Amino acid sequence: MAIRKGGHFYSKNRSDLPRLLLLSLCCCLLCFSACRKDLIQAKQVVRVETHTKNRLNDILFVNDSLGFCVGGSRFYEADILRTIDGGATWQLYISNDAKKELFGLCIAPSAAIYCIGFEGNLLRSYDQGITWIHRQLRYEAYKAIAFQNATLAQCVGGISFYRGDAMVIDSNGNVLQHDSLGYELNDIKILPSGIGYRCGYGAIQYTNDHGASWHWARLNNDNFTALSITGPQSAFACGGEGSIAQTNDAGHTWNIRRNGNDITHKKYRLRDIFFLNNQEGYAVGEKGVVLYSDDAGRHWSELENFTKSNLQAIAQASNGALFVCGENGELWKILP
Repeated sequence: MAIRKGGHFYSKNRSDLPRLLLLSLCCCLLCFSACRKDLIQAKQVVRVETHTKNRLNDILFVNDSLGFCVGGSRFYEADILRTIDGGATWQLYISNDAKKELFGLCIAPSAAIYCIGFEGNLLRSYDQGITWIHRQLRYEAYKAIAFQNATLAQCVGGISFYRGDAMVIDSNGNVLQHDSLGYELNDIKILPSGIGYRCGYGAIQYTNDHGASWHWARLNNDNFTALSITGPQSAFACGGEGSIAQTNDAGHTWNIRRNGNDITHKKYRLRDIFFLNNQEGYAVGEKGVVLYSDDAGRHWSELENFTKSNLQAIAQASNGALFVCGENGELWKILP
């Protein structure tokens, strides 16, 4: 029973307090137990030697043996790691021309390898990464590159909500078109069919004409950091606040699989996402988090932590091994 005194309510039954405390404690124990069940352990986790302490930002496997990983120091160094044994060992190449951090990797229809980074530095290789040709583009911060057809590529970047950039170049690095945007773009993916996506600060956009035109999706509650295409019309996106969304109609509509702004969810700051198919996928982010889902992103389990460094990218080699990279030159091989 409660009585009112001076505008306040007081309980006459003080025995309610211990019961409430006990109930709260039980709820906390149940939540903790549930969280523990969501921890999973990989079969094997091995740190791979990279010969650098600089941040690593992107990973690309070209075939069974050949792969690349790029990064560097923002103002002073461009690092390219190359493997010819499926990721078992990596060799470091430091560009004498770029001298700025690299962020994005892609393979052209011609099989040439392209990487792009800070202050518009573009590097390309026609001999599987043995030698690299440097080209200076516009002095802007570029995060990703994707070819829209055999001869043209689109580059995207920017700085949070201050500015964004979208640029079209030819295969030699000549700038053909540039658009200044009011929002940063972090990633871009375009399929040979012409369907593609790009994402960034409060933005996911889609194209069905090889990037000639871009359309807004109704999804803007996160800084979307990365994309993973899983089929002709299906893709996933992750965000810096921990949101994960999926489309099954070429980007016209997106379903929120995980709401990063939901206070009942654990807070993750995600940097990259990779789905093997429409059901099974991984996401990585700050403080060494690696997440796994086997139900199209509706539920996520956390791999037992093996590093405290921020993780920037994840990719899969042909033998099924996962590779994640991030700060302090860290590159890890994971056998799920």
